[in-house]
Amino acid sequence: MSISFSALISKAEAELSRELGLPVDLVDVSALDSPHVVLRCRVIGSSAAPSSVIVKQNTATEFTQPSDSGTSDRLLNELAALRFLQQTDAPGTAWPRLLAASHSDGFVVIEDLGTHATVEDVLFADSEDAATRSLIALGGALATLHSAARHETAAFTAIQSDLGTSSPLSDSTFDVRKMRDVFTDCFSVLDITPHDDFWACVDSVETAIHSPGPFSGVIHGDAGPQNFLWDGETASMIDFEFVAVGHRLLDLVSARLGFPHSDQPHSVPMRVVDYIEESYRNAASDMSDDEAFYRGITYACAHWSLTRWAPLWRRLFRDIEPDGGDADLASSQCQAFTVYHQFLATATEFGHVGPIAETVQAYCDALQKRFPNLGETPDYPAFDSSP
Repeated sequence: MSISFSALISKAEAELSRELGLPVDLVDVSALDSPHVVLRCRVIGSSAAPSSVIVKQNTATEFTQPSDSGTSDRLLNELAALRFLQQTDAPGTAWPRLLAASHSDGFVVIEDLGTHATVEDVLFADSEDAATRSLIALGGALATLHSAARHETAAFTAIQSDLGTSSPLSDSTFDVRKMRDVFTDCFSVLDITPHDDFWACVDSVETAIHSPGPFSGVIHGDAGPQNFLWDGETASMIDFEFVAVGHRLLDLVSARLGFPHSDQPHSVPMRVVDYIEESYRNAASDMSDDEAFYRGITYACAHWSLTRWAPLWRRLFRDIEPDGGDADLASSQCQAFTVYHQFLATATEFGHVGPIAETVQAYCDALQKRFPNLGETPDYPAFDSSP
């Protein structure tokens, strides 16, 4: 065991022993690839515990600053989410069980679901069939979460309150109406005239996204393929730092938009997106109304396009020289551009939020004039049919 992990493992053993009522030891400790401390440990000493557990302790980065208690706000929100999910009657494989935790020391001990590939791993492999099946299972897993937690938002926020935490700011929780000045700056710099009803339509979309309504519920908030384990049959979600009360379809449409959460941007063919959404609707209990569902899909895509616009305008596009040679920047630009274009395709297909779509189209046209090489991200390698 690495010396740097010894104190954490000792505390985790103590908390797990206290929860189980019997002493246990955590052995054969191995660190998993993560920006945080994530350790897989074998458990000995109690038949009441699983054979293996994961100990997670968030490290402080620019995105995971500690709260006043010294514990990362994201970890506290993950703890709130895990405690909440423990109360639902969803299938046991949908997500790991919370086994023990320490608020003061900032760690959780959860069930180890096994050494499976993530859905993202499968998408970067060479089997289109496996990739398609894993994404269909991802859609079903989201439906399991959303159905189990649909009417329990008050219970989740009460747990957050008890822990003194709240959901981190994210694309799902951010209200773009707060950035009207950034949109105005963009219109001025690119000489764009927004549709006369642009602001009214933005208000309608953001009201639908952030107010109680038919799609409100507890959402994952970071539903990228990197956060789902695939065992060949089912997808199980992990990493609950961004769980929030929000519009449930914000999780689902990320596949349409090239998974904006991912730091390895690629696209999913629309034929596969259709399978994902069909899987979701079949597993969900309240998505049978086509008109309401596809309006909700379009609103969720519109919100994503707006959160990929104003907050990123200055960092990705405003004062950036075309073909500056920064590969990471170019990748981020293409990832944002993919979200815009996929939203436009969705708005055209379902006939909603025209004023936003017309204005986003003008924005895309202006961007392509300034950045001639700007394009959408390629399909994931599993769907790449080129020789």
